[in-house]
Formats: sequence, C-alpha cells, structure tokens
Amino acid sequence: MLSLRDVALTYRNGVRALDGVSLDVADGAFVALLGPSGCGKSTLLRLIAGLEKPSRGSVSGAENTSVGFVFQDPTLMPWADALTNARLALDLAHMPRLEADARARDALHAVGLRGFETALPAELSGGMRMRVSLARALAPEPRLLLLDEPFAALDEITRFKLNDDLRTIWMQRKCTVLFVTHSVFESAYLATRVAVMTARPGRIASQRDVDLPASRSVATRTEPAYAALARALSGDLEQATAQ
Repeated sequence: MLSLRDVALTYRNGVRALDGVSLDVADGAFVALLGPSGCGKSTLLRLIAGLEKPSRGSVSGAENTSVGFVFQDPTLMPWADALTNARLALDLAHMPRLEADARARDALHAVGLRGFETALPAELSGGMRMRVSLARALAPEPRLLLLDEPFAALDEITRFKLNDDLRTIWMQRKCTVLFVTHSVFESAYLATRVAVMTARPGRIASQRDVDLPASRSVATRTEPAYAALARALSGDLEQATAQ
C-alpha cells in the first residue's frame, strides 16, 4: 500500500524535521507511529498525503489510492450542521447531492452520530466534533486513512470509546490506517504494528508487531499480554528518544 525510502525533510529555516525515514505499510494494516512530541510524526503524515514534498527520498503508494486525513483539531465549519460537514469532501468532488447525503449520513452513523445530522458544532461535545471530523474523512470511502493524534485532547473515557469505534470501522471497512500518537498505551491497543520514531530529526528507530487478538475490548487493557507489550514499547521509545 505504502512505501517510504530514505525520506528527509529540511525546512527553509534549516530545521531538519525528518532524516532517513524508511517504512513499508501493507494493505489493510493498522500502523501506529509512536514518538515524542516534535519528532516529525505529523510531518510524515503530511508528506504521505502530498501536503509537503520531501527534501530527499521517495514516498510511493498514496498517490495511487484515495486518502482520508483526520487532523488533531476537528476544523469543522461552525455554521454548517454535522451532515454538511461530513459531506464536505463529496461536495468538493461535485458528487450528486442525494448520493453525497447518503454517504455522509452512513459515515455519521458509523461513528455513532445517528440522530445528530442537523446539529451544529457548537451543540456537540469535543468527542462528538471529532467524530464528525472522522466521518468527513470516511465519507469518500478512502483506502488509506491518516490520523494525526485525533484523540489527544479528549478525556480518557471518550478516548477509549473512540479507540474502540475506530478499530471497529477499520475491521469493517478493511482500509489501511496510519495513526500518529505519543501514547504507548494507545498504540498498543489500536495497532497491528507500531513504528517508534526518534527525536527530531525523526527516523524509524524500531518496529514491533502487536501480538494481541484482533477483537479488543476494555478487558484487553488489563491482560498481561497488553501490559507486557506496553512495557516493551516504553523501552523502545526510551531508547529511541535517547538516540
């Protein structure tokens, strides 16, 4: 699905955001990018989405597939209801209104917002606004879904529920997911593989397959295998940060 080879990005002010990133993401995988704040995780997603150009190296695969992007902030249109916000990409693609409404409504239902189609962003909680943002990314039915720390600002209960909902969506839609986080526990719970990044300039320090059942629940978070994985990832992250 996606291949990065020796990717580097240096900004005009001389700051090196990334240096020598190589990563392969298989079709249908759920890969978490784990690393400290400022290590270039978000920059890497923007490169994959084509919003930035690398200074060196190559990014291939994303240009041949449909891509959905969920940012850290919901960035909703405050004057538009949830259905209109979820329909945005389809409107920009000039999809007929009836079909676009149906796709956007299905996406809202998939993220647990049935009955909130006419609600304005100001009438929704932070978690619900993020669900609308996720629905907006899902409505075009992308094969590759990029998520940039979408749940970082949410309370723990809301975050755990959205983790479960995201995994359900991924399993049902069989898309490929690349999820940026600085949470060891979130990466262990969500992903099929975790790639750990060094401090800036970011590169991939290590990768670890997640050997947990495909079906995960609140009980998973108390299982010894989950705790062991979280400890191992914490060690990987500590070593990567020190490099």
